[in-house]
Amino acid sequence: MLRRLAAFPASFTLRAAERVCGGESSTLDVLTALGALVDRSFVNVERPGSEARYRLHETTREFALIQLRNAEEEAVIRRAHLSFFAELCGRADSHGRVADDETTLGNLEALDVEADNIRAALRYCLADPSNVQTGLEMAAGFGRFWTNRALSEGVHWIEALLERDGGDTIARARALFVRSYLAVAQGDQTAGLQAAAEAVQLTRGTGDVLRVRILATYAALHVLHGDISAARRWSDEASTLADMLDGDIAYAAAAQAEALIASLDGDFVRMRDVGLAAAERCRRVHEIYMLSTHLTSAGVGSMMLGDHIAAESSLIDALRATLTIDDRPGLVMRLQAMAANAAMAGQAAHSARLLGATDMLRAEGGYEISPFIRPMVEQAASLATTRLGREWYERERSAGAHLDHDAAVALALGADLVRPSDAAPSDANPLSRRERQVADLAATGLSNKEIANRLFVSERTVETHIYNILNKLGLNSRTKIADWVLPGR
Repeated sequence: MLRRLAAFPASFTLRAAERVCGGESSTLDVLTALGALVDRSFVNVERPGSEARYRLHETTREFALIQLRNAEEEAVIRRAHLSFFAELCGRADSHGRVADDETTLGNLEALDVEADNIRAALRYCLADPSNVQTGLEMAAGFGRFWTNRALSEGVHWIEALLERDGGDTIARARALFVRSYLAVAQGDQTAGLQAAAEAVQLTRGTGDVLRVRILATYAALHVLHGDISAARRWSDEASTLADMLDGDIAYAAAAQAEALIASLDGDFVRMRDVGLAAAERCRRVHEIYMLSTHLTSAGVGSMMLGDHIAAESSLIDALRATLTIDDRPGLVMRLQAMAANAAMAGQAAHSARLLGATDMLRAEGGYEISPFIRPMVEQAASLATTRLGREWYERERSAGAHLDHDAAVALALGADLVRPSDAAPSDANPLSRRERQVADLAATGLSNKEIANRLFVSERTVETHIYNILNKLGLNSRTKIADWVLPGR
């Protein structure tokens, strides 16, 4: 049992251990064996939520991995590990199916928790040519995670998989779609156009939601490229196919490009109305991933029409949808749109603080300003500076840049704002949400670099959090953090 657990590079559930270590024909009693390993301190038990998770000490895992190889079981156990986590990614990939919000969010949370195990499975796919098909299918499901959490990481895995020979047409097309969508989020028109063009060719003659999504993304990439004529052509094709399919998800997918084209035409009534109609369809079929995009279109359309109250309402709804799925790049964009609306509505100080908050979030996540929203950001900065004067503007923007995540969201939602340094800490937990995440990971023995990789932030950011944690808790060493997180261990 111990040697088979070496397949897990991170924590794992009992269900995963039973599938990977027990297998269908094994007589091993996984629960009993796991309990014995816990009793002997070879395995730690973690309870981050309702389901217990287990983890091998790293030195124990290294020893167990040697034993696994000596027993000539590594290939079999790796395949079982791959199978389990490929199924997990498959459940997260809706393929255009309708799922309730609880199921969708549960699948996304599972991807978040199991990210390290999924990465290990993807590495196995890259090492074995016979598993390229599985790797491409996993990438399609894990694309949701990459889009919301780690754009650059997603590009790395997708490109590595696509470089391998193998995989059927649909699997490659789905992976290429994820690659092109990541390119839109990054503003990388060159790589995106190449991936989308290949996906368009691979899906030619098909008539499904995947092709609608590919065509709409291809249109958006042509906007980035400055070829509006081509963008309009591909957007029209996406809308035509969506009309033929006559489904809410297909319509919502095509509407993303349609609203964008309307904004370029200066037809902000249409932009608003397309966004509102698509948002309603998203709500009807629980498509929470596209919901925030369409609410943003509605908000920007209203803003450009001078209806700043309606714009704020739509943008706040978009922000709430973004927070629901923890879409980190999306959070930056929503706050930037809200800053633009505030500036145009004459709320210059509020706009400057929101822009400062987006500076903080972009620095923490390593995100560039999206080309789609850059003009609005520049206009907001110009309007706020003109109204406040340079010195006051910079002071407000700096104040926003010194907020943490929760305070930035509170600012955008209009809640009472208290700066993190001035907040009265609770006796039980004086740490912010992000600091608590870092503390929990540090308590497991992870290095700053490992924590940075887990949270998709820079190593310097983690160092700052560790310093703040020690300062707030009155501790003088990193090992004391574990004692605070896990008292009496």
